[in-house]
Amino acid sequence: MTRRVAAQFHRLADGAAIFKVPFHAGWVSTLKSSVPFPARDWDPPTRTWEVDAAYVDFAVRLTKTVFGHVEDVATFATDAPADAYRTLHLRETAPAELVDAAFRVLAKTAHPDAGGSHERMLELAAARDACRSLAPR
Repeated sequence: MTRRVAAQFHRLADGAAIFKVPFHAGWVSTLKSSVPFPARDWDPPTRTWEVDAAYVDFAVRLTKTVFGHVEDVATFATDAPADAYRTLHLRETAPAELVDAAFRVLAKTAHPDAGGSHERMLELAAARDACRSLAPR
């Protein structure tokens, strides 16, 4: 039986995208050799890659080639930050610490291991990431 590997991305309001993929040496080396350093960034705590808008299509094609598929877990339009804050039940002026706290509280019931749905958890995670990029620090 072939195990399907989860490769996901979501677009941010500025056109950039966050990619969450399992470790794959070929994917990482190709990304590093094809996308210059200022246009890509690794975030160890979340184990994600952020790719600038100009390279998103390339990164999606690369991910499909290596993993066979990629899920677009959330695409945020320019008015979507307000939706992201609503998803977390926050005001748009909420600081980053409050975004993380709200996510943790909602994730306790939304996580599939706690009886929630995978889709709801992905929605909360995408909203948290969008809010984090906009929240004052």
